[in-house]
Amino acid sequence: MELKQLEQELDDSLYVHHREVVGIVEKFHIMDKEDREYMLSEILEGINRQTFYTFLEYKNNLLKYLKELER
Repeated sequence: MELKQLEQELDDSLYVHHREVVGIVEKFHIMDKEDREYMLSEILEGINRQTFYTFLEYKNNLLKYLKELER
């Protein structure tokens, strides 16, 4: 993997994270106040899950790049 490809992979991960979290937050904002209180933990869990996936993807891409440098 070239550095430029790594950069693109990381940018793609950030874009997906941003898009997913914005979608989650938008759903939260259109809910009624009562639903917001009820769904808050689910919304936060969704954001947490998406953040975890993004960090995992970052880690995997960085390790792939570094392993190829070692060769």
